Parts: sequence; structure tokens; C-alpha cells
Amino acid sequence: MLPKLYAEGSKDIYPTVTEGGRAYLRASTSTSVAFPFPNLGTHFVYAEAGEQIAIATNAQSGQTGDDARIRLYHPNGTSISLNITLNNGNISNRSAELAGPRLPGQGNGGNRYLPIYYTVPAGGAGIYKVEFRGTSGNTTGENRYSYSAATSWPSAVSNSTYLIAWDISVAKQTGSSWGWVDGRVYTNVLNMDNPSFNTSNTSEFISNSGFHGKFKVLTRDGYVYNVDNNGSQGLSFTFMVNNRGFHQEGNPNDPSYKSIAAPNAASVQNRYHNPNNADAEAAVTHKIFYNLPDQNMPESTTGGPIGAQETWLKPQEKDLNVEEIKVVGVDGSENKLGSKGAFIEFFNESGGDYYIEISPISGSSTFFPKRLLSGSSKFGENRIYWDGKDGAGEPLPNGLADVNIALKLRGAEVHFPYIDMELNHNGIIIELLNKVTNYTSVISDKVFWNDSDIGNGGGNNGSKTNPRNASHTVLSAGTSSNTNGHIWGINSNNTSGTFGDNHGMDTWTFIEGNSISIDFKVDVRIADLYTEIESYLVNGDSSSFATIDDKITYKVVVGNKGPSDVEDAPFTFRLPSGFVPDEIIIPVFTGNGCGTESVELSYDEVTQTFVSKLNLPNECKITYTFNATVTESSDPDDTEAVAGILRPNDVTDPNATNSSDPSKPTYVLPSGRTWDDLWKYPDDWPHADDVDNYYIPPFSAEFECQYNSGEDCNNIDREKVALHRISDLEIVKSVDKSIPEVGETITFTLKVINHGPHKATGIFVTDTVPSGFSIGTINNGGTVAGNIITWNISDLLKGDSTLVSFEAMVLSSGSYVNIATVTGKGEDPNPDNNTDTATASPKNNYWIGGKSGAPNDWDKVENWTGGYVPDPGEDIEFATEVNNPTVSGNLMSGPAKDNLYLGDGTAVFDRVIGDLINDSDKDLWVTIGDQLTINGIVKDENSDNGTIVVKADPEDEKPSGTLIFTNPDNNQNVDAVVEFYNRAYDCADCGFYTSSWQYFGIPVKESNFPNDHVEGNETVNQWVEPFNGNKWQAAPYAPDSNLKAFKGYQITNDEKTQPTDVYSFTGTLHVGDASVVITRTDNVNYTGANLVGNSYTAAIPISDDAMLFPIGVQQTVYLFNTGTRDEWRKLNGTAINQAGYRSGQYLAVPVNHGGTPHFPDRIPSMHAFMVFAESGT
Repeated sequence: MLPKLYAEGSKDIYPTVTEGGRAYLRASTSTSVAFPFPNLGTHFVYAEAGEQIAIATNAQSGQTGDDARIRLYHPNGTSISLNITLNNGNISNRSAELAGPRLPGQGNGGNRYLPIYYTVPAGGAGIYKVEFRGTSGNTTGENRYSYSAATSWPSAVSNSTYLIAWDISVAKQTGSSWGWVDGRVYTNVLNMDNPSFNTSNTSEFISNSGFHGKFKVLTRDGYVYNVDNNGSQGLSFTFMVNNRGFHQEGNPNDPSYKSIAAPNAASVQNRYHNPNNADAEAAVTHKIFYNLPDQNMPESTTGGPIGAQETWLKPQEKDLNVEEIKVVGVDGSENKLGSKGAFIEFFNESGGDYYIEISPISGSSTFFPKRLLSGSSKFGENRIYWDGKDGAGEPLPNGLADVNIALKLRGAEVHFPYIDMELNHNGIIIELLNKVTNYTSVISDKVFWNDSDIGNGGGNNGSKTNPRNASHTVLSAGTSSNTNGHIWGINSNNTSGTFGDNHGMDTWTFIEGNSISIDFKVDVRIADLYTEIESYLVNGDSSSFATIDDKITYKVVVGNKGPSDVEDAPFTFRLPSGFVPDEIIIPVFTGNGCGTESVELSYDEVTQTFVSKLNLPNECKITYTFNATVTESSDPDDTEAVAGILRPNDVTDPNATNSSDPSKPTYVLPSGRTWDDLWKYPDDWPHADDVDNYYIPPFSAEFECQYNSGEDCNNIDREKVALHRISDLEIVKSVDKSIPEVGETITFTLKVINHGPHKATGIFVTDTVPSGFSIGTINNGGTVAGNIITWNISDLLKGDSTLVSFEAMVLSSGSYVNIATVTGKGEDPNPDNNTDTATASPKNNYWIGGKSGAPNDWDKVENWTGGYVPDPGEDIEFATEVNNPTVSGNLMSGPAKDNLYLGDGTAVFDRVIGDLINDSDKDLWVTIGDQLTINGIVKDENSDNGTIVVKADPEDEKPSGTLIFTNPDNNQNVDAVVEFYNRAYDCADCGFYTSSWQYFGIPVKESNFPNDHVEGNETVNQWVEPFNGNKWQAAPYAPDSNLKAFKGYQITNDEKTQPTDVYSFTGTLHVGDASVVITRTDNVNYTGANLVGNSYTAAIPISDDAMLFPIGVQQTVYLFNTGTRDEWRKLNGTAINQAGYRSGQYLAVPVNHGGTPHFPDRIPSMHAFMVFAESGT
């Protein structure tokens, strides 16, 4: 038995009388092979309010602040500022170490040193953390002291990372006196250095230089051990203790019960819980005290490795005996077992390891190989998972099995791993102390080890352990540690190459509670349940199609293929959406002489599901008949009825048992849900990853089938009814601007609405865009072919609507009524609302004129009521009081104010229009040199007051205006005023005959000559081919009563100067082809010479395409250059075919040469030309 130690630090390890060498406390965070869990010499001390903590080391010598060699941390984790002076906190020599610290208020003497005091404030009770620094003050690095015997003091080292001596004590005041309280200071790990090698031969240890430190170890379950290192010989080593030792690789909760190779720090760190950290799950770091733990400390308090956390401190010894065991199936059924196994439940106060033996009851007919379970228990209720299999890995046989379960608990488990301990000549001594005798007697000193996996260990110097495997599975009684506490290295004094060198050598022990053994009859159930919707009828027959208000009858069979009977199997039959139970014909249950309802059928309106629970013996089947009515809430896409039969708890269904693992935590249900009602809320069901990570009890046949490891499932059957789709689709069309400008882009929006009763599918929207628009951007996925835009909409729920749209530019003419249509699949009960129109007619654009400074200018927007100039090809309409009524203050209202000019004389204008609509009193002027082409129709209901005026140039510098009709047949009654310029006059210096003559034709169908339009007196003659003699007879020549179109005339004026004004012919234009009579009269002068006038308002091309001559008529036209008779006589009336010709002379132009060099290509409007008939009449 160890002597009582009453100080708290190195004095307790190295008392006045001791053996071996002094191991120094390391204060460095640098990791090495020997130090896998380094720290700053960390200790913990429990103190209460009003008590004083006294701290001192050999390294502290007046340093303060960041240089202080002692650090103290409050239980909440914050650093405490200590009152440090030059003289306090220093242990200067061996005598001071042995004498210990002064009590508060105690004077010097007896070699006692003055510690650093800290008074615990009110509310400050808890576990305080203490950290140290060596004389170097550094927190990393490695600078050692030289060897010293345990009872000696080494030479000083000013920059060491180790401590020679340290002390942490707690002083408590009773009345006016202070006294030390033992058992308050502990550590989780000691990193030590005993440089006990022979300086003359470093490969050998100094004799009797091992570490003999003695400690008290307090376990998490309240047991206390004496631990004596007993001369263990390691240069640098780690001393620590926990309840798992070196755990299995990758599983910190499962001890390996073996020693391991430790060639580097990582090999230990990966197999042992870091004692500097808080406890984790099953891994618990026990506490290493210098003295018996103070029995007055609380079971737990604040502080420890992690500040502000609760840490266990002085728990009471826990009872290792178990009073009761239960077997509960994984789904909660007592003494029932499916393929997923069961839980063995018991209450445990210790938190030790459990050992469970499952075997047949002796003498029963049940047989299976014995099964062993072991692992870590926890404080309180324990549920140990058993997968339901025997020792051979096979499931227990179906039916009632006689099973015995024996349980034994293990507690007070401690593991002492020596890291890189070269020699252990005497073995470690581990003694469990008896609480009943106030820890003065020993209950057990047994230990265990297992070095079978490390071969020769670190080498062959010295002995190996014997036996190599002394584990509890081999030597259940253990080995006395006072006799053989895991000894190795005998007959060697080597500092390397020994069995323990570079290895982790685990020595452990524990105690066991009494065994409890209970017999059970375990019911192992397997049942293959199934359901089938055998048939359905529509209104009593087997019609494949149904519609609203039809009656549907379902026949559902539910059965059990065994081999086990089942009770309370949940059955469900879910109607499709919008199908409701018949109000008159109730469901019918037929048990067929074997099955019964343990819970009668009911109907859940929220889920539209019939539910019951069934008792189904092996090979039994029952039948349900259900009747339902199809309502307007039905959905042709959702007509599936679903029948399901669910395995009861702890019954295995071969193809309907989900694959979740019962050994994992049970899935946590969403708030407000239970396993009994979860089937109603599919959105809250677990997902695939939940099946992998949690255990999920049976709650839904559909869920069990979905996650049954891929087997075909017969617990669910589905039946769809073909339902006729009825959807009332409506389309509403709108436009963002109903009276837009021409050229403006507007947006048409089509709203599609489904009035139901069903969801509409396959929706097809078309919009036929009229000619008055140019299609622009099409939105919402529409496509266009020609002038038809289409959209495809997949579906639309009842009551929902959707919008599609497109943009279009407004044209100046065309139709503006836009028609849209919608159709869908199925029946539409109201086709009248499948079509809608939207009209966007452009703002009217009339000619009004009157812009200041340019009242007649075609190209000024201010002259048009619509504010824009019409595009080529658009209709031209003059404003009138009818179409543009006068509005006071609106200058753009009322009738046209001025004439419209085709051009302004600055350039040549060639304009094209559609219709010309002029009911006003203003004219459209076809200005000189310019051309107007009318593609449409001239509409003039007021031709006497406003018409077309084709202008001629009185200056004789530009050609007359040209007016062309591309649609002659529709313009046979166009009235116009056409101006004619005559350049012939009485030329005084032109010879004997002074009157010059000009050939012409009138520009209208018929007219009198407008004699009074120009100054002077005109003479107008008509060429008469049949006349013998003077062919020029006064016009009109009988039988004509006035001038006629396409006849040839000549004119002169008795004015002595060339005229400077024009004549205006008013009448109906000749539009279209003209047939002209050509005569040939024998026995007259100039036989066959015919003069033809161009009566068009445009030139006649000299070409075969434009002029068709009859047989016997020369294919030549003769053009007369205005001149006098005298000039003509002097030229002998010759015709020339050469470049240039003179006044009074003819130019003969073969038709096929028109437009070739030196020949004109046309006969201007109102000019006359001669043709010759050479034969015929």
C-alpha cells in the first residue's frame, strides 16, 4: 500500500524517501515520438469561493505579464492576471520543494517558499486550468536538464523547456486558521523526461534510475486506483490513462485491447483519444491525482480542458449490476423479432462495457449457435442492437423461439499506455482501492495486456512480455500487477532496441458486475403480404372510359402468403383526386372465413383514403368492394387508385421491408408528426439519404416498397381509370394601343384562361396577323409561319391563366382586325369563347396642306393630319369636312387648305401611290418634270372642284408632268385638267410663210380647244388623209363636233413672239390601250399619210412592245419638228435619219431603232407623229 501523499505536485512524486531518477515535467507544445499529446505542463485545480490557490515552480523568478512562467485560467476559460512579485512563486531548491509553500499569512521559515496566491471570488468556484513555462519562457522547442536522482536537484539550465519542481495547492480558511486541502489537483496527461542514460555510454541506462512516480487515478464511474510506475525506464515518455486504450482503427469508441507500434506521433494520435481534449462519446480520459481525490468535491462543475463547459469531477461509484432486461423488436414490439432484429434494453449506472450472450434455453427444442455481443454502455437507459442472427450469422428460425439472454457489465476500466518505454523491469502496479475502507485497502491488483500483434516490438535487447497475450479473453482472472505488471526488458539496460522501444504498450484492468440471465420466448415473424385491385366497373359495366358524374366500383383483394400469421396489418385504399365515396352504397368487407378487421374501415377525407387494420392468418385473403363518384374536381392525369397492405411492427415482409439499418439512430420526425399518421404527409417522408443514415420503422406500404432493396413488391397495387378530359378554354385578346401611328410598334397580348373543370393540356394558341401589320418580336416561345403565330402551352390548371404576346409594326394600309384562337386536348364545353379579336386601326392621315412657307409640299409632315408622310404605295386622301370635321382650335382639322404638289421643282420626283381619294376642292398637281404612278383607283366624287392637274412648263424648259395608271381597267372615268404648251407663233423672220406650226393631240378623250387660255388668236387644223389637196382642214373636221383623242392636229398663234402660257384641257382621261384607225386613200396627195396624236398623259415608247402596226403600214414613225411652211419647203419636205434635224423637218424613226443612238425612245405626251400606210385601205 502506498504511503499518504499530502502535497500537490513534484513533492508528491519525489518525497523525502524515494528511488530512481527525477523525471522533469515538459512545458512545450512541440510534438515528437515520445510526446504525441504535448502541452504546457497543463494541470487542473478545483477551488471554491474564498479559497486561495497557491502556485510555484522552479522556473518562476519574478517574470510578469507575457514573460510569466505561470498562467492561470478561470473556469470560464478567461486568463487571470496574477499578482507576481520578484520573490513569489519560485521553488529554488530541493529543501524548498520538500518544505512546500507558505500558507496565506504564514511567515518565512522552515525553508517554505512564498507561492503566487489567487483568491477565488464569489461565484468563481470551479475547475481552474494552470499552464507552465520552463526557464526559457518558450512554448515550443526541446531543451533538457541533465540527469538527477529523484531526491536530488539538478544543475540550473537558464533556457530549458522543462520544470524541475512544481506545486499547485489549495488553502482553505477555517475560522482564523488556514490549512491545505489535499486531493484538489489533477492532470490528464504528464509529458515527462528522465534523461537517465549513462553519459559515458549513452546506449545504456544508469542503474536504478527509473521513474517511481505514484499517483491516484479517478475514473469516470467513481472508482479510485493506486498507480505505481515502479521504476519504468524511458528517457522521454507520456503518462496518461483512459477507458479505451488504443482503439480500433477508424472507431474511437471500440477498444482494440492490444499494444501497437508507435514509430511516430501520428501512429498514436490516430489510435488514442487526445487527453488534452474534452471527453468524446465513449472515450473518457480519467483524472490523474497526486493524492486521494477530495471526497467533498462535487460530481461535476464548470471548467476543465474546455472553458465554460461542464466537466465531471468526483462521481460516486456506480453499481455494475443490472436488475432487468427486455427484448424489444426494432419497431417497438416486445419479444417480437423480424429480420431487422431487436434491441436488448437495460438500465446501467456505470457506463461500463457490456457482454451479452444469446443462446437457446437449455432443454428446449429450439437450437441455434450461441451469439455474443459486446460494446460500450452508457449511463442510464441502454438499447443494444441485436440483428436477430445467431452465432453462425443466420436468422433465428421462424415462429416462437426459446431464447436465453445473459448480461454482464464491466466498469472502472483503465488503460495505461506507455509510449516509447524502453524498459519495464518491475512492471506497473495498478490497485483498485476499496471505498468501504476509505480507500485504505485494495480490492484487486489484476492487470491485462496483449502484445501479440507487435512481434519483436522495438528489438531483441532484453526479454519480451510473458505471456505475450494476457488479455481478459485469455486469462479472465488477470495477472497480479504486484507480481507481473506487464514486465519486459529483463537482462537489458539498453536505451534502444528493446521490446517497448518506439511502441505503445497498453496495460489495462477493470471490474465486472454480477451476471443476469433471463429466458424469453421470442416470436420471429415473416409474412409475404399482398394486395390487388382485381377490377373496376364504370356505371356497372366494364367501359374503359369515364366522365364526370359516373359511378366507379373497385374490387380489392388483400392476402397473406405466410408463413407467419399477422395481426393489425394496416390496410389503405386511396381514391384518385376528385373521386368521392358513394353516399348510398357503402364499402363491403368479405373475410372469406379467415380474415377479420381488427380496426374497422374508416374514411379519411383529407387524404381520400379508406383505412383499416387486418388480421390475416397464413394463406388467408379477404375482399373489399368500394364505390366512388367522379366529380368536377377530378383530374384525367391523376386517376390512379392505390391499395396497400403494410407489415405490422417487427414482422418481416420479404419484398416490403425498407432497407434502413436499425443499428443507426431512429429518424427524427418533423414537428407535429407521429409514426401513426406520417403516411398522410408524403412531403414529410424520409428521403433516400435518410434511409442510409437512420432507422425508419414501417409507416407506409408505399415507402416500404420504394426502399425494399430493389425486390419486386406486391404490397401495393395501382389502377387507373381512363377519364374524359373536359376543359373550358377562353382566350381574351388586347392591344396596348388601339389607335396607333403608322410605323409605330404595338403589343398584342393574348390571355388564355382555363375555366375547367379539368386541367387543360396540349393547348394550341394561334394568332392570324392581318395585312395591316408587320410582325415583330414574338414572346413566350411563339413561332411564326407566314402571317400565323402559334404558341404551344403544355398545360393549365383549372382557374389558372397565362399570357403570351407579340409585337407588330402598324402599316399604312391593310386589314387591322387581329383574330386569335385557342384549342386544347379533350372536350371544350364552350367553344364560343375560344376566339377573340383585337383591332388597332392606325390614325387617319389626310392631305390638308397649308404649312407656312410650304403649303403644297408633299414631304412636310405638317401638311398631313396624321403627322407623317405616307410611304410609297400608300393611299392618298384629301381632307374634307366629312372625314376630318373642323374642331375649334385644331389646325389639323377641317377640309384641305391647299393643293398637293407632286414635286417642288428642286429635283425630279417619281412617286407611287395606292388609291387617290379626293372629294375636296383642292387639286393634286402632277408637277412638270415629275411622274405619278397610281397603283390603285382614283376616287373623286367632286371632280368639278378638286381633281388631278397635269402641269406643263410655260417656259418650255421641262417636260410636262407624267401620270401613269397601273390598273387601267379600274380607272376609265378619271377626270383631270391637263395643261398643253404651244410653241408655234407668227415668226416674222421665218421666210415667206411666217406662221410656225406645232403638231399635237389632245390629252383627254374629247374636248373643244381652249382658245382663250393664251394671248393671241389660234388656228387649229386637223390632218385629213382622204382629202385631196390641202390635208390641213379646219378642226374639228366633220363629222367631228370637237377634238378627239389620238387624232392629229396642228396649231399656230398670230402672236409675234413665242407664247409664255399654257392651255388647259379638262375632260376624262383615256387610260389603257387605244386602237387608232389608219387610212389609205388612193388618188389623193400624200396617200396613206396619217397623223396620230399621243393623247396619254405619259410618253409612248417607240418600241415593238408599245406600238403594234397592222400589215401594210410602215414600221416607222415620223416626228415633226415645229417649224413654218417656208422652212419645210426649203427642205423639200424631206425626212432624215441622221443626228439632229431642223425646224420644219421630219425625223423618221424605225420602231425597232427607238432609243438607239441618235434616235429618241419615246413620243412625248400630246405630241403627234406621222405613220404611212403603204397598202390596204
